[in-house]
Amino acid sequence: MFKLIYKSIYIVISIFIITLIYLSLVGIKTSAFNKIIEKEIISIDHRLSVNLKEVYFKLNLRKINVTIQTENPKIFFENIPISLEEISLNFDPINLINKENKLESLSLKSRENS
Repeated sequence: MFKLIYKSIYIVISIFIITLIYLSLVGIKTSAFNKIIEKEIISIDHRLSVNLKEVYFKLNLRKINVTIQTENPKIFFENIPISLEEISLNFDPINLINKENKLESLSLKSRENS
């Protein structure tokens, strides 16, 4: 009986650890945060527009927060394209649970542009 309980606990803990590792390294592809990213970029300058393809939801275990990351987004400044490598937004997980859209940080990594 105890062996069954120990095996069950071991399996649950293993699945939890594998899930945390997967969420911190790969993440989950989602489109739920596209409007939040677009809203934050437009709040920087109203002349900006953005076209996002793939957005990933990742856990940052070092800082204990959630990272929303997109690679190779298309951003336009008055219809002039700007090459970006990555856009990252960092949230506190408590704010996500409370459905508050408070950002800790917004990061834009740029490529070489003329």
